[in-house]
Amino acid sequence: MRVEWSDHAVADLTAISEFIERDRSLETANRVVRTIYDAVQSLTAMPRRGRLGRVGHTRELSIPRLPWMVIYRVLEDRLTVLNIVHGARLWP
Repeated sequence: MRVEWSDHAVADLTAISEFIERDRSLETANRVVRTIYDAVQSLTAMPRRGRLGRVGHTRELSIPRLPWMVIYRVLEDRLTVLNIVHGARLWP
């Protein structure tokens, strides 16, 4: 299964990284981004592992030990990451 990142999801990941780098350090930002990226990549083996999404035809993957959720859609041969949202944020 191929993973595609929407422009919005890439912007979300960039914003997360920049926020953490300002608040903590570049090392911490890199570690968090890598954790999110690895969680998304793990979906290639079990794409429906995330719970049903609050928005139709989506799924939500909580990232262990982090406050973010990956919002994604599974199609026949690909998985599209739509957004990465903070769990405390009102969604949708």
